[in-house]
Amino acid sequence: MSPSKHLTSLPDDILLYLLLRLDVPSIFRFRQTCRDIYLLSQAKLLWMHLYTNQIVEGKIPFAPYWDHLNHLDALHLETLVVHALRLERRLCMSETPVVVPLTQKRSITWVQLVRSEWLLVASSDAGTSVITLWSIPHLLSACDTPVPLAEAFLSAPVKTGCIDAQANTVIFALELRGRIDSIEILSIVDDNGSPRICRLQTLDNMAHIRFLKDESIGVSLVNNLNIPSIVNWRDGSVKNLRPGPDLEGGAIAMHMGEGWVSVVRMTVIEIYVLQDNEYQCWSTQGLSSCSLRCLPRLRVISESVYHL
Repeated sequence: MSPSKHLTSLPDDILLYLLLRLDVPSIFRFRQTCRDIYLLSQAKLLWMHLYTNQIVEGKIPFAPYWDHLNHLDALHLETLVVHALRLERRLCMSETPVVVPLTQKRSITWVQLVRSEWLLVASSDAGTSVITLWSIPHLLSACDTPVPLAEAFLSAPVKTGCIDAQANTVIFALELRGRIDSIEILSIVDDNGSPRICRLQTLDNMAHIRFLKDESIGVSLVNNLNIPSIVNWRDGSVKNLRPGPDLEGGAIAMHMGEGWVSVVRMTVIEIYVLQDNEYQCWSTQGLSSCSLRCLPRLRVISESVYHL
């Protein structure tokens, strides 16, 4: 091959053969070289081979998938292979992981790590919830019964939540399912050197939290209507991202940038730009069903669409 030729000038079957000779970490590094290699590394044949070669023949202790592998697409197969290999690596660790049991009287409904220092836990029964804050270093070093740093009680079960941990403040929003849907805004404050959970605001008739950033919280259900909205939790003001109920369903996910908000629905991603103190729909891009599996990367996807 002439030195002037690029690797991507080789036929796809040759490139795929090269990928088949690599391990998974090498494939991940190789796919970052260019778009053509990245697309080729998503071939179903590649990940079917890796599953057979490294998981089945490698006798990795991994529960068989409940469905036939031929029914899976390449992205699902890739996820399955990576998960199995990571599980094997953890099982082969020489150090035994530290396990600290935290027995709760209620069912745990939400857990969040805060600044790699605290563990925030919501546990609920049919009518109440308790929010506990634990010190991770203390949990890992204490020999006696762990004691939470702070507690707060709520009058409804917690469904889910979001957190906004900044340099000087930690604010979190919890979605409650009581007689009426509501969102509770709380913060972790310093009380003479000891953390304390402080209640800031209650937003009634709102549900399906999508993000929390500064004073803004994104929700997809307001007054029982599927209207993606931005709510200022301090003053309760609401900016709807569509003038009326959306007949195609509410927001699956939302992300807020500087002066814009993205809304992911079942088939489209919408970008709204703040103009004259209102959010106007600026761009709409179609989404395939495969794209919806990339929601953990929503921030990157949204910014890419916004800057098109």
